[in-house]
Amino acid sequence: MVTCGTVVIGVAEILAGWTAAYALDPEIMPGAGICSGTLDMRTADVSFCAPESMLQDLLCVELFRELCGGRCGVAGSADYTDAKWPGLQKAFEAAFEGLTMWMYAGSAPFFGSGMLESGKTFSPVQFMLDCDLARYVGRFARGVDVGEADLALDEILDVGLGFEGAHLGTDHTLTRFRALFDPRLLDRSCWRGDEAEAGSEASLLDRAWEAYQSVLARYEPVSVGEDKLRDAEGIVARACSDLCGTVRPEDTR
Repeated sequence: MVTCGTVVIGVAEILAGWTAAYALDPEIMPGAGICSGTLDMRTADVSFCAPESMLQDLLCVELFRELCGGRCGVAGSADYTDAKWPGLQKAFEAAFEGLTMWMYAGSAPFFGSGMLESGKTFSPVQFMLDCDLARYVGRFARGVDVGEADLALDEILDVGLGFEGAHLGTDHTLTRFRALFDPRLLDRSCWRGDEAEAGSEASLLDRAWEAYQSVLARYEPVSVGEDKLRDAEGIVARACSDLCGTVRPEDTR
């Protein structure tokens, strides 16, 4: 059952934060993000992507949209899943979160940035998979160009019923087919038998790991000048002193 009381508490906490912000600066226009969870009473584990969790978050978003003009979204996006390992569960939960937020909250489709365990763990393998999915969705979001060259009416008439030729042999197709989306990791091949297909998910993770290693091998550290490093360390030292009342050991040397 969706806990409406959770929505009440979430709304109250956001309004309290807005009130404090207004007291400091009446001109400020703060936003908010809601990320509620549901407790599994059998295990005491908390899920931030359960159907009830998403309903609670979206109810809060809808309430602020109706009464406060919006300014509230779902925090965590599709990174807050229960999956602890890259694979099918992560894909399932991320797709559920991303699509429900897109449909009901108007958020742009975002399906994760390599996080597992409700955002507590970063996985480079999952990050590579998430990048491929983002490219997939991004290509769909670009839509279709409609123009005289895109309609290819002359080529369609030339090929006709295909008795004497095919569209694959036309200059129009040969100059444009490379623009089709090509996933870097996903497998589009035909059925290869039970044994091969049963290990397809493991093969996908292997390809993602190899892709990550390839990116890592090409990485070149950014050169940062010593003066900039000293300035950054000075900012950190002042923050520790002003905000925490502490001094780091390295700052006393």
